[in-house]
Amino acid sequence: MIKMTRNKKGQLKIQEMAFVLLAVVFLFVLVLLMFTSLMNRETQKIVIKQREARTITFLEVVSALPELRCSSSFSSTSEAVCVDRDKLTFFNSSISMQEKYAILWRNALISKIEVQEVYPVSSPAPSYIVYSLGNTQDLSTRTYATYSALCSESDRGPICSIGKIKVTVIMPNKT
Repeated sequence: MIKMTRNKKGQLKIQEMAFVLLAVVFLFVLVLLMFTSLMNRETQKIVIKQREARTITFLEVVSALPELRCSSSFSSTSEAVCVDRDKLTFFNSSISMQEKYAILWRNALISKIEVQEVYPVSSPAPSYIVYSLGNTQDLSTRTYATYSALCSESDRGPICSIGKIKVTVIMPNKT
């Protein structure tokens, strides 16, 4: 009888130790999950900031593309950054030209690049699509914009208006 009581006490201590170890492992897993979640949020914030910075850089890249930039024949605009409306119209209508740059824009996670004339106001405002990914309804996107001169050559010299360059970038989904 004494021997059975000792075995039961020993088994009870082993069970207690097993439950304590199980609780410690569960607590460790819980802390690890919370840490992973926190790091995921921080990483997502960093990704968003990097995409914002890269998109702002792409705004400058679009306005400085040789295929869109005003040529040196615009004597009054040679120093200023401007977009040639005639080149922009060609780029807008040329699918092959857009496809040449599609890899660059897709790799940068850009879903749309659009140039819209905003001043002087005309109805409807001319809008030029430089690149469009297509259907982006299911994606989380954010649009950044800057202003640039839109110029075209005429008999009287360059005629300029103000254009808004809009770059839409794909953002990570918030979880």
